[in-house]
Amino acid sequence: MPSTGAETRARWRRLFAGAALASLACGAASADGWTISGALSQRFGADSNLTLSQGGDDPTFSSTTTGNVSFSSATPRTSLSVTPGFRATRFVGEGGRNQITPSFGGGLSHRVGSLDLSSGLSLDIRPTVFSELEEVDDGSTDLDVIQRNATSISVRASAGAAYRIDSRNRFNLGSNLSLRRFTDDADTLTPSTTIGASGGFSHSVTDLTSLSLNAGLSRVTFGGTNDSESVTASFGGGVSTSINPGFSFGGQIGLNYSETTRPNADDSSRLGFSFSANAGYAVNEATRLSFSASQSLQAGATGELQDRLRVNMGLGHSINPRENVSFSLGLSRQSLASTLGGGGSGSTLVQTSLGYQIALTPDINAGLNYSLRLQPEDSLDSASHRLFFTISKAFTLQR
Repeated sequence: MPSTGAETRARWRRLFAGAALASLACGAASADGWTISGALSQRFGADSNLTLSQGGDDPTFSSTTTGNVSFSSATPRTSLSVTPGFRATRFVGEGGRNQITPSFGGGLSHRVGSLDLSSGLSLDIRPTVFSELEEVDDGSTDLDVIQRNATSISVRASAGAAYRIDSRNRFNLGSNLSLRRFTDDADTLTPSTTIGASGGFSHSVTDLTSLSLNAGLSRVTFGGTNDSESVTASFGGGVSTSINPGFSFGGQIGLNYSETTRPNADDSSRLGFSFSANAGYAVNEATRLSFSASQSLQAGATGELQDRLRVNMGLGHSINPRENVSFSLGLSRQSLASTLGGGGSGSTLVQTSLGYQIALTPDINAGLNYSLRLQPEDSLDSASHRLFFTISKAFTLQR
């Protein structure tokens, strides 16, 4: 085990390395054509049952500070953005690990004639307590696996190319890599590696309506105690349209087939379908309704492919140019997808929220949000009340 002095020296080396990288980034950004912007956010929260356990009545209070600085540059053909940041989380009461972790996001796109090239990279490290999992970009909440003291480390990389055949037809190819790891504290969580490739074709029927076809192939490798590998092929089509300036709709439907192999166990296959739909309707200039629904096949944190169904309805209303209120009602359900017909035991989460947002100044916003979470299964029946206050500031150092 390294000594305290060694740990201190290693910590200082990391600090100096980070400072050097920041200095180089700032030096590059000082050149013409670069924009430096960022944001700081502070959130205070209270949760009556953070882990959504039966009979949970120990309240948890939390404080989360996030910040980032974005360096971006754009020309008529090329755009580049690099966004380093941090996240500091502290819990009081029954909760998760207190920690400060880095985050990173970056993207590059370039146009060569009718060909558009793009790539992206992101890093996210955060506690895996239930409330934090709900905020992951891919929405991959595992309702049955809740860890108070584990840390999730996610790395995602993507690359793609799109070719414009003409003004109405477009062809695209893409690839992606996703690594998801957990700390040693997470005995029941399983690391996974996902590699995928996709292709698609889109056709604009009119200026307001387009059709698309897409196909994909992915491989998910699970490690740890749930060692297995799943290969999934998918094919589908979709449509998006704006019927009038106040109403828009988009939807996709497809089939997927997966084969799962496990050492020292029987292999399994799964045939199913996936879909997504979204719609928006502007009642008037101040009020808008929204709806979204999706079912997909995703890698779960327990080392199994899972069917995930999500349905959400929302209402947004602008009181005046500075104040807004919002309401949402959502349902999530996940079940194992280990058999040919799919389906099986699962769990359901119902959540409703009410929020109020105000622009204190052009750069400072504040918000208050209340939400109720319910897990209605007989064996898992539980509820949680959550209240969050958030204040954030956006800033621009160079334009």
